[in-house]
Amino acid sequence: LKYYKNGVLTDYRMTFYNTTLRDRFAGNGVSVETANGAVVLGGKTGFTNEAGFCLAAAAERAGMQVISVVIGADSSKERFSAVGSLFDYAFDNFESVTYLKEGETAREVDVRGSRVGNVALTAEHTLSAISKRGTKENYTLSYELSDEVCAPVAKGDTLGYAVLMRDGVEVDRSALLASADAPKFTWWEAYREGARRWNSASSQ
Repeated sequence: LKYYKNGVLTDYRMTFYNTTLRDRFAGNGVSVETANGAVVLGGKTGFTNEAGFCLAAAAERAGMQVISVVIGADSSKERFSAVGSLFDYAFDNFESVTYLKEGETAREVDVRGSRVGNVALTAEHTLSAISKRGTKENYTLSYELSDEVCAPVAKGDTLGYAVLMRDGVEVDRSALLASADAPKFTWWEAYREGARRWNSASSQ
């Protein structure tokens, strides 16, 4: 779940094991682990005379998380049933499409001043988007990389970004991290590399 706190969108995830809320889902005819593989992650009930019976809950299936909100139900059973129906609709009609996985190599960059010629860049987190099943969304990946990378580089250093775009608008981005160290040349290595380059240029 996500909520706003002090104007900032913040992650908030409640994992339920054998709690009252899980029991209430089951008691109202909504399985927390449904036949289609969806699992209810958590939620919050509420009631006022004006708003009626309310429920906000999150569920996940095949890596896709959705949030369902029902306000104004006539009974507790009705709100749980309505949330379950919304989950079914979401999972039956939409899917999460992954464009770049966490840890996947996205690019390689040359490293100047190191005996390591280049370093692979891996995604810090997964870039994915929810799309309607059977449709092709206009998502693209673009990359923001430094014009020149100089040693030393430490494993885990941020050397660029992968940007997920839809119709030219940024949807999400992930830092691209160095997958290995690229230490700076020692004095002797720098001398030897300079000599190699000089010899190579002279022979052409």
